[in-house]
Amino acid sequence: MIEYSGLNTHKPVHIGHLRNIVLGACLTRLTRASGVRVIAADFVNDLGLHVAQWLWCYQKFHANEKPGADVGDFMMRLYVEAVRELEARPEYDAEVREILKKLESGESATRRLWKKTRQWSLKEFARVHQELDAKFDVFYAESDFISERRKVVDRLVT
Repeated sequence: MIEYSGLNTHKPVHIGHLRNIVLGACLTRLTRASGVRVIAADFVNDLGLHVAQWLWCYQKFHANEKPGADVGDFMMRLYVEAVRELEARPEYDAEVREILKKLESGESATRRLWKKTRQWSLKEFARVHQELDAKFDVFYAESDFISERRKVVDRLVT
């Protein structure tokens, strides 16, 4: 298995990601050309503090805005705005932590917003992957493993 790309939803795709995508696609093709069976995997980081920060900024300053034609630019602008606002106003950190808590617990309104905005990121990722001719056999997301993660943490804590 060669896992590559590994983009983060709710954050911009940058030059480092492009390098990893191209490198992973090349290694996959070279390994297959040598006769080895390869599974090309993409693992997306779609949970965590960066997502909560983006959702916080969207809810607080951009509620109900749509990304328009340039999804990547929209996602990037809001992420950068969130980081800047939170650096300038640390008192907002508690609001972000509350969103993260709701997101991880599966609270329905937060989850609906996350799913909708996550899809915007995934659409942009598909565009980038298509442009770079990067193809995957399997797709995994961090959110696919949250219940298993909780079980492991509970087992280790007790």
